[in-house]
Amino acid sequence: MASGAATAGSRGAGRVRETWKAPLVRTTHRAVGREVHHESFGRGVVIAAEGQGDSLKYTVRFGTRIKKVLGRFLTEGSHVE
Repeated sequence: MASGAATAGSRGAGRVRETWKAPLVRTTHRAVGREVHHESFGRGVVIAAEGQGDSLKYTVRFGTRIKKVLGRFLTEGSHVE
C-alpha cells in the first residue's frame, strides 16, 4: 500500500483537517464588572470582552439574559472603550 493511501474504515483520509481557533475572550479586560447601558436591553454588567479595536465585543448580563454586544452600542457615562 502506498504511503498516505486510505484504508477501509479510515474516515476523511486524504483531507487536511482545519483547526478552528476560538476568539480570545478576556475576563480580565478593564470593562469587566462595569455597569453599562444598551438602548434596547437596558442596564447590564460586562462579564467578558473579546476582539479588539472597532470589533471589540462585550458579553453583558442584562438581568437574566446574557448577550454579546459590540462596544459601540453600549454606554457607560459617555461610552465604553
